[in-house]
Amino acid sequence: NPAMTAHICHTASILRAENDYLDGEAAALLPPDGTSVPCGAVLSAPPVLRPRMLRLLAARLPVGKKDFTAAHYQALEQLCHTGGTLSLPGGVRALRHGGTLTLSVMPAPPEPQLLQEGSSTFGPWRITVAHTPAPDALALQDGPLTVRTWHRDDRMTLPGSRGPRSLKRLLADRGITPPQREVWPILCRDDRPAAVWRVGVDTKALPADAGHTIYITITQNNGG
Repeated sequence: NPAMTAHICHTASILRAENDYLDGEAAALLPPDGTSVPCGAVLSAPPVLRPRMLRLLAARLPVGKKDFTAAHYQALEQLCHTGGTLSLPGGVRALRHGGTLTLSVMPAPPEPQLLQEGSSTFGPWRITVAHTPAPDALALQDGPLTVRTWHRDDRMTLPGSRGPRSLKRLLADRGITPPQREVWPILCRDDRPAAVWRVGVDTKALPADAGHTIYITITQNNGG
């Protein structure tokens, strides 16, 4: 066909126009800004527009989208049905909470570090170690402590409990969301959780007497 090149270009122009039109329809169903969308808006949209809505929403993130595939957008649509969280390329975390789907870029977790007497910074937290009581401080047996983020196999036994429970469940019970959990400070002894802010102190780390106790105060760096 001697007119093949012209026909291909003509078809491409039609497809570009149709694609732009469908993108416009999908964009009109999204909030004007931000990286959150009501799940109802996604699920009530025509099926052909749903992946476009999610692709346009992801395009608002400050990360490259070249690794996002149709399977990722399908998983995001399913997340609108089921709820929960989803990890995506580029360190993106999707969370459905309260009927809203939110995409965010997760910060790199802070590196583990040995705690010393005085104040130190761990990600968004300021951790103060002292040998004198302080308001809202965690009281532990004296001894070396490290701080790190949570591990999936972490477990703790709290005073009055029937046995160890997963730290993931304990954090969830305290209303600590999955994004918060990724940077939450876990105080450890021999790499096992000894105390967790807003959760409590493991029974093995409780102070035996007042003379051999350290007090840990944790606040956000912004003073919150």
